[in-house]
Amino acid sequence: MLKPEERFFAELVTKESGIILGEDKSYLLTARLNPLARARGFTGLKEFYEAVKFKVDANLKRELVEALTTNETLFFRDMTPFRILQSDLIPKLKSSPVRPIRIWCAASSTGQEPYSIVMSFLEKWPDLTPRDLSVLCTDIDNTARKKGESGVYSQIEINRGLPAMMLAKYFRQEGTQWILSEKIRSFTTWKHINLTQPFVVPGPFDIVFIRNVL
Repeated sequence: MLKPEERFFAELVTKESGIILGEDKSYLLTARLNPLARARGFTGLKEFYEAVKFKVDANLKRELVEALTTNETLFFRDMTPFRILQSDLIPKLKSSPVRPIRIWCAASSTGQEPYSIVMSFLEKWPDLTPRDLSVLCTDIDNTARKKGESGVYSQIEINRGLPAMMLAKYFRQEGTQWILSEKIRSFTTWKHINLTQPFVVPGPFDIVFIRNVL
């Protein structure tokens, strides 16, 4: 059962993002928001709740929504879409005269999904250029989006789903971080979009990835 302040947070997130946090998500609210509250100098969620409710700081609502909408992501998550992409869709798109091929990743988070798409294309189409393929990457979370756009990942993030062959081929190591090649990043364009609010994207698209959203 959600406490009153937790219910307020859950309803705010639903209003702002469309994500529904049920009665069983008290642990998630606490785990995600306690660190944010402490980082912003509040003694606990009660004080944080009052600051958000009475709009003490306009940024608090955005930070709260971002904290609760960041989902788990990894490279080549659920291989089925990528197998279909490589075996069926890429050959068909390559044989079509229409260029560029346009793909939209509607919930790109920190970039693992769109970059997995680009790597899938390059494995089947080595001489591919940004004139041939354009991937629009959007997300509600500005922090996640900026991280994705940077193409910089930790060892833990790299270990999650990325084949060793692709790591060696498309990344370089700098200290404890792995930097995605500029070649891969050049196929992508990043934009902030809240799917629950009116938005415009420059369609049409050949493929839309909108997983773990609807």
